Amino acid sequence: MNRILMPEIIFSGKNLVGKEIEHVTRTLGEIWSIFEHGDRITAQQANDIAYSISRYMPEKEGTPGGLYFGITDLEGGISMTMWILPNFIGA
Repeated sequence: MNRILMPEIIFSGKNLVGKEIEHVTRTLGEIWSIFEHGDRITAQQANDIAYSISRYMPEKEGTPGGLYFGITDLEGGISMTMWILPNFIGA
């Protein structure tokens, strides 16, 4: 008999909470190349958090039909107009 298992995942403020939840934080220094003028980021700014993600990915990334979801918290001062989307994929 086939079974469908529903994991217990709780939306809690800016995070997902539960088993198999991955928490990822990126600094400006880690993602500088996605910005139009990323080479202007100073050494001090490089340590600033750009965004944090809580995500649930039960299937391997890229699996056809895979259902993934999460919450992204974009830190203040980061303008979406600065993103260069083609370079952002896979960042």
